[in-house]
Amino acid sequence: MQITSKLGHNFSITCLSSYSKYSILFIGPEHLLGYDPMTYGTPLPLLQIPQQAIKDVSSKLMEPKATIGQYTQDCKSISSLKSLVSNVDYNLAREATVDVGYICKKCQMVYPAKDACISHQRLMCFPGGKIPDGVNITLKLEQIQYECKLCAEKVSTVQEFKSHCETEAHKTKLAVYQQQRHSGATTPRTVVSSPAVNSGAHQADHEHMQDA
Repeated sequence: MQITSKLGHNFSITCLSSYSKYSILFIGPEHLLGYDPMTYGTPLPLLQIPQQAIKDVSSKLMEPKATIGQYTQDCKSISSLKSLVSNVDYNLAREATVDVGYICKKCQMVYPAKDACISHQRLMCFPGGKIPDGVNITLKLEQIQYECKLCAEKVSTVQEFKSHCETEAHKTKLAVYQQQRHSGATTPRTVVSSPAVNSGAHQADHEHMQDA
């Protein structure tokens, strides 16, 4: 089926049209034998993420200039932790992102690597480099996780973060951190930087943790 998206071009976005391009029939598990998502990609609706997240990402795909789509596994935000953990633990929480893949905006196939997505687009969806003006044809998909700055522990749901805060390991590090604060130390030695956070986060974290 052909529809006209906000991008101003006729895009084949139904699942059947995506499958037919690769001559793959997704009728049952037996048809997935030999299927390589690195080569052929995975249709967005088949990703193991919440349905609400798929809807939100699908909407993002229709934005011409959008380059990043994000979701949480529990469809919540970091502010949801306020009612679940103490103020100290809440101030030790931050968002971290994990790369999930790259989505072709035309057919909505998801590839683990950017190069694989670009190769697909050059061959299938935008042959000859015919790219619409003013349109980013690839959307990077990221999962937002909840990270404990004190323990450098990342989890996928707010309930998992709450459970982490109840562990003896976290409580022990928290006691050391609070002792360091009261003794005049500015930054707890147990805090480990995470490569998944955005640049400039260290200074913000330092100010954030002083308020804990």
